[in-house]
Parts: sequence; structure tokens; C-alpha cells
Amino acid sequence: MIILAIDTSNKIASSALLKDGAVIESECSEALLDHSRMILPSCERVLAKAGISAREVDVFCAVTGPGSFTGVRIGIAAVKGFCFALNKPCFGASSLESAAYSAGLPDGVCCALVHARENEFYYARFARDGDTVT
Repeated sequence: MIILAIDTSNKIASSALLKDGAVIESECSEALLDHSRMILPSCERVLAKAGISAREVDVFCAVTGPGSFTGVRIGIAAVKGFCFALNKPCFGASSLESAAYSAGLPDGVCCALVHARENEFYYARFARDGDTVT
């Protein structure tokens, strides 16, 4: 399965291409307020580096936050555009849940934290049990 995932929920815009669960190409750059101009060219470069066309992608993913409301809307709109044009499915992923899942921590309780702005943070507490995060 090939997944194209994008994150425009914070200052760093990123796109990643996964094949059978492994990241095969990715790109990150400081977007500041330029997500709408950066994310589609980033996706294009990631796909080109991997030698995969957008038509070969099985599913598209957008980070749904928490984060910048405008940034989240840009990412979701980009993914929905791919899906409508190519008749493919999509899904959303929480940045906090993804961080908790990928942290490589032992089973138990963990807290994922993302800087918001001005000494404020988004956070959530999760329970890890093997490959399950709730």
C-alpha cells in the first residue's frame, strides 16, 4: 500500500510517501505562513524522487491537528483535491496521537506535546499497549 501524507498544521510543512508502512521519501521545510504555496510542490518532489505517480498512491492522509486552523484547512483541502481528482480514499491523522505512537516508549501512559504559540501548548495523554495507542 502506498500512502501520501501531508502535514501543514504547524510552522513546518511536510510531505511523506510511505510504502507498506515504511517511509520511502519525505520532505520538511519551514513554511511559516506559506503552506498553500509550498505543500503541493513538496508532494510533487517527493513523488518524483520515489518515481511514483500520484495515480499510483492508494490512499492520501492529512494531519488534522491540533495546530493552526488555516494550516489544517490547507492540508485537508490539498488531500481532498487529490482524492476527488483521482477517485482515491483519504483519512486524517492526529499529530498528538502520531507522536505518541511513534515515540518508541514502553507500554504505559505517555503525554504528547506540541508547541502552539506564545508559551502555550497542545497536549494529550495516551495509554500505550504494544502497537495500540488510546
